[in-house]
Amino acid sequence: MKLTTLIVPGENDSLTEMEEEARWIASLDRKIPLHTTRFSRAIG
Repeated sequence: MKLTTLIVPGENDSLTEMEEEARWIASLDRKIPLHTTRFSRAIG
């Protein structure tokens, strides 16, 4: 299993929120990898 989090600037990109998520995932199983992706609006 692995988890991916979409980081949306101004919505869920605070250091505190990301640390809380990482701690919660680690509390389930420290071997679960967490990947992050950053949202960006398409320009066009």
